[in-house]
Amino acid sequence: MAPRRLDGPYANVPTLKELGYNVEWVVWRGFYVPKNMPAEAYEFWARALRQLERSPEWAKVREQNSLGQFFMVGAEFQVFIDRQVNQFRNLSRELGIIR
Repeated sequence: MAPRRLDGPYANVPTLKELGYNVEWVVWRGFYVPKNMPAEAYEFWARALRQLERSPEWAKVREQNSLGQFFMVGAEFQVFIDRQVNQFRNLSRELGIIR
């Protein structure tokens, strides 16, 4: 359900879009912080996560667990989350799970 084919053992597995289904489902993990977190604390954690994302250790963990590279922080991540919530809400309505 990835937007593009994955690497490694999944390289020959077609995406759902390639199979004719207009579906994407990115499994993401995220960290949320308190709404009124001081800017210095926010920047500390944003820098730490950026550093982790660039580390060879994290690349190894991603490879070992067949995790695609996917990293967002700050406003970009919030926009992504807002879109995901809206898509899930619309799909849930279409399926009759919610009204």
